Amino acid sequence: MRYYRIQKYCLLFLLSAPFNPGIAQHQEAAFALLDSISQRSFQATFTYSSRSPQGELEATLEGKITVQGNQYRLTIDGQEVVSNGQTVWTYLKDANEVQITDHDPEQKAVTPWTIFANYRRDYTLCRFDTHQENGHVYDSVELLAKDVENSLSKVRITVERATKHIECAQVTDNNQSRYSFFITNFEYDLKFDKAFFSFNAEAHKGVEVIDMR
Repeated sequence: MRYYRIQKYCLLFLLSAPFNPGIAQHQEAAFALLDSISQRSFQATFTYSSRSPQGELEATLEGKITVQGNQYRLTIDGQEVVSNGQTVWTYLKDANEVQITDHDPEQKAVTPWTIFANYRRDYTLCRFDTHQENGHVYDSVELLAKDVENSLSKVRITVERATKHIECAQVTDNNQSRYSFFITNFEYDLKFDKAFFSFNAEAHKGVEVIDMR
């Protein structure tokens, strides 16, 4: 179903690159950069696009993501996906239906925010490079999945060095489809109460609840 696909691939990553012979010395620097992001809460609006393995544009959407540790709230294409780190709610606005599942901490990366929680475990560094554009310096980290069964085989995250803001993220899945997330607004260290990362059924009159736990 469409909502599983969007949950699976939304917020961040792509690009093929040859192996860098100096990769060992760069890996800790690259992971330190990712650490500096994953240890802070952040919120971003983004433009999302997907392309088939043949390079054909399949969809362009706008969305919003909020992440705090292993908790997140994603809004895109009439859907909300919310997790408090233990439970995941997937709400379909048009159907006024919410599906409830358990969060699986051992699951291989299926979303960009799962990648931020487990990149040291699930990925190895393929490339870490720097470029300048319009007077800004950007660092890019490209990761390859250690497990061929991982649904996201390649991830590329580009960060502005001065602000540590994510500028874009690109993903290649294990079917060679590509998903890109271009950030239009990014904020760190916002404060959210506990209720923000859970689904409030009382706020959605008549919602059908499908508990799949």
